[in-house]
Amino acid sequence: MALPAKTAAAHPLGNFTINRYARLELYENVVVIHYVLDFAEIPTFQMAEQIDADGDGALSQAELDAFLPEFADGLAKNIVLTVDGIPQALDMLDRTAGARTGQASLDVLRVAVVLRAQVEGAQESSLRFSDTNYADRPGWREMVVQPSAGSKITVDPRLLVDRSDALRDYSGVATSGAPTDSSVAFTWAPASGTAVPAVFKAEHGAERTGNGGLGRLLNNDRSLGIILLSLLAGVGFGALHELGPGHGKSVVAAYLVGSRGTPRHALALGLTVTATHTAAVYALGFFTIAASDLLAPEEAFVYLGVGSGLLIVVMGASLFLARLRSLRAHSHDDDGLHRHGLFGKRHSHMPGSAP
Repeated sequence: MALPAKTAAAHPLGNFTINRYARLELYENVVVIHYVLDFAEIPTFQMAEQIDADGDGALSQAELDAFLPEFADGLAKNIVLTVDGIPQALDMLDRTAGARTGQASLDVLRVAVVLRAQVEGAQESSLRFSDTNYADRPGWREMVVQPSAGSKITVDPRLLVDRSDALRDYSGVATSGAPTDSSVAFTWAPASGTAVPAVFKAEHGAERTGNGGLGRLLNNDRSLGIILLSLLAGVGFGALHELGPGHGKSVVAAYLVGSRGTPRHALALGLTVTATHTAAVYALGFFTIAASDLLAPEEAFVYLGVGSGLLIVVMGASLFLARLRSLRAHSHDDDGLHRHGLFGKRHSHMPGSAP
């Protein structure tokens, strides 16, 4: 089954996230689960090693179709629906996968499955749904309960609202308000509601597979010239990016004024800021390509942040000690007398004074 044809929306929690969505549709004696995974650019790049069989840097629909069955079965094993504490059998009704173009012309992967559980009983029962897929990865985690007409249900009202249109539209939701649900519980009378529809599809619309973009270039051309050109372009784009608001330019300017810096000092400091700012991006890129099996990119960000903080502390301490040494080496008093060194003899260089 094909995925909708459109460019993927930006992921509000970052391009290293794996976003999850589950919608539980309640019909007479049936629960239908629509489950969606939306991989942002970096996780998709990592997944491409498993999907891109011909190594051309593009995720064709044939490659996605070959990858999907085993992957979807693995997802289903980590999805659990219990009724009064009893796990329910889940049947796979449909599954789809597609790649669309995300930021920087990189692909984003979207996988959707539809599961069905037969639930008998006339009395109200306690239902619990849990999803442990990619539990250790950051991302949007949304769960929705959608009862059919006439369903007898007691549920948190917030779960009745689909906030992202099944991870198609993240707009209008602040990052701080992103859902974080990995489980949901409610009561429901299985015999209530309307009859279940005959057919369910995971997605609707025409397929448009991503063209690979930058990812295709990275996969196909890794010559030294291309690598050096890419690194140089990264420095240039980093410098342009730092011309925008933020990045501590006011603090840097205050430092230059306070230290009576020259244009040469300003140039050196600007180049240093550019290098350190861009180095974190390089580190993440190298890590994504070479060491992603050992540590997730979002975990690498933590270590980069700690390293940046330590670097600032070391630089601050160094400046403080240098200033302290300067004051000790050449301290002045208000009467014009001064001493060289902390314990030097007080003297003056004014005309007529003794040496």
